[in-house]
Amino acid sequence: MRRLLTIALALAILTALAGPANAQPKHPERDLFCRYGSLDNGRWTEREVHAEIRCALTHWNAGTFTHAHAIAERESGDYWGAHNPSGASGIYQNLASLWPGRVAAFNASHPRWHAAPSVWNARSSVIVSIWLASMTNWGPWGG
Repeated sequence: MRRLLTIALALAILTALAGPANAQPKHPERDLFCRYGSLDNGRWTEREVHAEIRCALTHWNAGTFTHAHAIAERESGDYWGAHNPSGASGIYQNLASLWPGRVAAFNASHPRWHAAPSVWNARSSVIVSIWLASMTNWGPWGG
């Protein structure tokens, strides 16, 4: 009898710790729409950029994280504020002249994602670029 009570108590404790079976994630949109900009409560850290890339790759087939990250590293050092004299900016160094059309096309085909119009927005730079790479095999970035 004592053993049965011990098992019942252990199960009750484990059930209470696990929470309800239908518990929702703390940030349900984070994985659904790749929103990782607030993990470290700052300005887009490398960890947040990596999480954003990983998430985008689960939505669009643009190769491996290693490949997508190598391009981001080569283009900007994973820095959302990177800019070069050619006018390319952001994590994946999109040209300012091409960015508005790219983000508009993305938003038209993925309206619930709400990509921001600024190339300086790290999330938008990653999701729009990976979406584009999924259709072009990273062509604009030299593969």
